[in-house]
Amino acid sequence: MKEYVDKLNSIEKRTEELLKELELPFSAKRMFSFSTMNLLDFEESKSFKIIASENFTDLKSAKTVKTALGEVTQYKKKTTKHQIFLLGNRKLKQLTKEEAIEYLEKGIELLGLYKQYRATREAFQSEYEVLFAENISANNLSILEPVDREQSEYIAYRRKLKNDKEYKQWSEKLFELDTEDESIQETKDKELSNR
Repeated sequence: MKEYVDKLNSIEKRTEELLKELELPFSAKRMFSFSTMNLLDFEESKSFKIIASENFTDLKSAKTVKTALGEVTQYKKKTTKHQIFLLGNRKLKQLTKEEAIEYLEKGIELLGLYKQYRATREAFQSEYEVLFAENISANNLSILEPVDREQSEYIAYRRKLKNDKEYKQWSEKLFELDTEDESIQETKDKELSNR
């Protein structure tokens, strides 16, 4: 687990540095929450652009709907796009060849860091699922028992597994990362709904 956490922290630190250098108005965590981030083809746009898209829940679209289980509030899901990097003709004319290379290099590195972070998070989650499949299964099956969680035979089984302590450590770290993601998503939902 340590190598995943260290790699995520290292990627985040370098991303924060690049965002400051490029004077971009968001944090690394916010950037990592983008649903996509791509360098557009130069031939199409006649410039080097990185476009990011964000998914959000439009909180202003609340609608109450009656279902078989009662009333629920539904929201529209939306996507917005942002141009987060541009190297066009006007900027190119102001830069030397070396400066232009350095500037585009930073944009491409930023894109690579986004992909690395997302891939590392995915690898962290998938390794957790492989290493602790038995623990996760026992934990999930405990909801089927009509008893308090502490009385669950599935939980008792899971606690007897020799890797239960390590399972809890991994679970806590992944829960921490997921909670951080949810907080960022809530902020995005509020912010983007008010545009």
